[in-house]
Amino acid sequence: MKSNKGFTLIELMVVIAIIGILSAIALPAYQDYVIRSKRADATGALMAATNAMERWRANNFSYAGAAAGTTFATNVPADGSASAYYTLAVVSTATTYTITATAVNEQADALGAAETLTIDEGGNKTWTLSGTENCWPTRVRSC
Repeated sequence: MKSNKGFTLIELMVVIAIIGILSAIALPAYQDYVIRSKRADATGALMAATNAMERWRANNFSYAGAAAGTTFATNVPADGSASAYYTLAVVSTATTYTITATAVNEQADALGAAETLTIDEGGNKTWTLSGTENCWPTRVRSC
């Protein structure tokens, strides 16, 4: 008797189908996780910038001039990576400030729209992706 070794076509098709199903589920979940983790970096940078603004006000009794005088990163991540995924911008007057993080590069491409996260001197947080929400998102496209 002769014994054949190897896989049948049906066994191979079943394995390919299983791999296809797993990748169809795992890839979108992974991409959502990457978006949320980069956004978490941006919210952390916004909070660090808020702390820097408050330190400036404590020393100078005004927010005026804080945008130029504070020391916080203007790109997220701040580790000097080649490609930032958020940029920070500060607008301040004597009594108010607004710090905005805007998605750029791969982060903006992954979301498919312009995203901004904003915080002001009162701690009011806003998020704009497809509309404006009075929160910072906990999921990819919702609060």
